[in-house]
Amino acid sequence: MTATAMTPIWMRVTTEMLLVQDLFDVAYGQSLELNRLTRVVPPNGVNFVSRAMRNNGVTARVAVPGGVEPSPAGCLSVALSGNGVLSTFVQPEPFICGFHVAVLMPKREMSVGELLWWAQAIHANAYRYSYGRQANRTIRTIELPTEIPDWVFETAAPGQLTTDLACYLPEPLVPSVTPAAPYVRAGAGFVRRSVWAVLGVESPNQGFCSAGCEFR
Repeated sequence: MTATAMTPIWMRVTTEMLLVQDLFDVAYGQSLELNRLTRVVPPNGVNFVSRAMRNNGVTARVAVPGGVEPSPAGCLSVALSGNGVLSTFVQPEPFICGFHVAVLMPKREMSVGELLWWAQAIHANAYRYSYGRQANRTIRTIELPTEIPDWVFETAAPGQLTTDLACYLPEPLVPSVTPAAPYVRAGAGFVRRSVWAVLGVESPNQGFCSAGCEFR
């Protein structure tokens, strides 16, 4: 693996950047209020996605209200404000949204691995929206890297998703925790954390850092 592939995206220097709108059609979600919706039990209804930072942004399972068209599976949901601003998740099934949630529909076919990569690249810009700043006006023009690491395309196909995270990376993730080389392969760690969210399985916290990297 090259040194470039091991460098976190926020540490890379490039003169060319993509914009969110280059890769996705950006639209606002349905902006629904959860307390006005009817909660149901799966497999009935659809997921209700809010600005939550965990559980893939899903806070409830609800019946689809009349006249509302759910957003399709395979889109990204992006929180545009709140404590979890720019929390970005791949939604594996149709869903409806609360307030201040954008829906990003890919302009071309993307694998789950690539969608996870773009989700984390978008979320890496969250520091720009501290102190209550919102991303409503700027979500389309957020800059993204043009280079995608090779391991993104080596992830398992959607039908092969399992709870074994080893299948998502070409080699075990062993991040450095020494002062000389912090955050080695931290970008890969972010993808690992998102995989749990896509699977709908709660990520184990014990033994993991905030980026989802296992300490050894």
